[in-house]
Amino acid sequence: MSKSIERPIVFESQGNQLLGVLHLPEKPVTRTGLLLAVGGPQTRTGSHRQFILLARFLAENGVPVFRFDYTGMGDSQGDKSDFLQACPDVDQALKTFKANTEIDDICFWGLCDAVSLGLMYLSIGNNQDITKFIAANPWVRQSHTEAKAYLKSYYLSRILDKQFWLKVIRLQFDFSGSLKSLLSFVRQAVSKPEHSGSSNFSSSPTENTWPTFTEDNYVPAMLAGLEKMRGEFHLILSGNDLTADEFRIMTQSDARWSSVLADKTVSKCNVAKATHTFSSGAWRDEVAEYTLKVVMGHSS
Repeated sequence: MSKSIERPIVFESQGNQLLGVLHLPEKPVTRTGLLLAVGGPQTRTGSHRQFILLARFLAENGVPVFRFDYTGMGDSQGDKSDFLQACPDVDQALKTFKANTEIDDICFWGLCDAVSLGLMYLSIGNNQDITKFIAANPWVRQSHTEAKAYLKSYYLSRILDKQFWLKVIRLQFDFSGSLKSLLSFVRQAVSKPEHSGSSNFSSSPTENTWPTFTEDNYVPAMLAGLEKMRGEFHLILSGNDLTADEFRIMTQSDARWSSVLADKTVSKCNVAKATHTFSSGAWRDEVAEYTLKVVMGHSS
């Protein structure tokens, strides 16, 4: 491993000052840089420190990295927001990354709703800079997918759990409350969504106008972005994560998603038993090594 330096960069987006950190290798071995978008409110310790550790690992192995907090998150200015409003921030972060390095193209890395954000961004216009995309446990939360995932991951495991049956035998189990909860999830799971995951989304903003993303249209926008992407798509899925389960269920039950993923996915990394944020050292290292292989073109 070689040495690397870290340089904070303040850039403007949507009238706010956003903070990013540039990780520069002493001896770059690739002209592909990794843009790391942090999804949702995060801390700098515990499992979420993995973003810092991942950036440092890659930089020490010769890969330039730029990680940033979008508007209202972390150390960046602005009112609290979420991924639905952050596409302009991705655009400015990408431009800032290119302006401060000698990279030729970009690998986008996202976890959870940062994956949603990245694919939504790709649905806008015709981006030529992002040639690789690493999606870790993509966020596609919809009421019916959440219900199906919960039925599969929670209720099935409960039925197979010894402690559950001991509670039943000892009459310590809340039959009424559990039955109501179960029936509620079953109704959601079998109901048809008002908005399918299929892609009928299109958008071409002007320089100063961005499309409005909502809970109703962001999943179709993600699919549109994946369809428009001209580069490589790489997928990381945890084995013990409701969000990953929802993504599996949706992509298996939606013919369009299934077809596009089959066409676009270059490689997949299944991290058995891993939590949503890869919270053990072994899981984190597996993700880091896989990411390095993808950037260097050794993943297939």
